[in-house]
Amino acid sequence: MLEGIPDDVTVALHICRGNFRSSWMCEGSLEPVAERVFGELPYDAFLVEWDDLGRDGGFEPVRHLREGATMVMGIVSTKTPIIESEDDLRRKMEEAASFVGGDLDRIAISPQCGFASVMVGNEIDEDTQWRKLELVARVADDLWPGGRSPG
Repeated sequence: MLEGIPDDVTVALHICRGNFRSSWMCEGSLEPVAERVFGELPYDAFLVEWDDLGRDGGFEPVRHLREGATMVMGIVSTKTPIIESEDDLRRKMEEAASFVGGDLDRIAISPQCGFASVMVGNEIDEDTQWRKLELVARVADDLWPGGRSPG
């Protein structure tokens, strides 16, 4: 699938557990497949939903991330209107980074998925969606002052 894509194009894989009207289709840790997926697949980045650790499992699978790849931590929920705490998000990012030697440059923060996978969307209003996106930007600015390094 990735054959013939130029080297200067970033390719990523989103691992989705479902996002239909604020619900999901599956749950469980990625541990059983993490080594093969994150350690062997030739993607530059993996976008993974971790907004509900009880449903999604812990961050341990991050340890299998191969060198040169980025784990995009989907820790801000698009399914619920509850605004996450900045301190909690920073703590989760630092915990995730601990599985790759504490290297924050190997991970990134994002919402766990889009705010709507269907026209009706999730059970979250537009104002809250903007507040969550602003939250992601604030935490990113705090974790990577001056921006992220390329690569």
